[in-house]
Amino acid sequence: MSARRCHAFRAAGTIVLAALALLGQHQAHAQQVVLTPGSNLDFGSFVVTGAGTITLLPNGDRTSSGGVILLNSSPVHAGSVNVRRNNSGRDRGAIVTLPPNGGARLSSGAGSMVLNAINSNPPSLASLPTSNDTNLSIGATLVVAPNQPAGRYTGTFNVNVTLIQN
Repeated sequence: MSARRCHAFRAAGTIVLAALALLGQHQAHAQQVVLTPGSNLDFGSFVVTGAGTITLLPNGDRTSSGGVILLNSSPVHAGSVNVRRNNSGRDRGAIVTLPPNGGARLSSGAGSMVLNAINSNPPSLASLPTSNDTNLSIGATLVVAPNQPAGRYTGTFNVNVTLIQN
């Protein structure tokens, strides 16, 4: 039993993963909407003892399930992107479109993990004025394999904002 406990401590020291999804800049509708990356989506450090998930909510709360043990680490935060309309005219709303389950992947060397349930707060924009930026907070669920290789996992995904045509 003590040999197993010692092995678990070594595993905790060597199987620490950090995941980071960078939000890329995207412009749509002839530059009517401008998206500017804010903070990166960062799941923080964790230990893998079996298959599981890490859910990071848009408000920054983080939970795990299955064989994933969260470590107190910094930084852990939801992603953010600033949205604004750069043309004059009526104040219109917008629809936010994020990748579907499995539509984004984080990689480190030969290892990879998929993101599910990518979501934003707010999920859509009732109003998108030209005068100030609107902040979208982004969260997701990271799917961790039972023998996930250690590493710093990174990746990108698109955030699309489409003006509602009135």
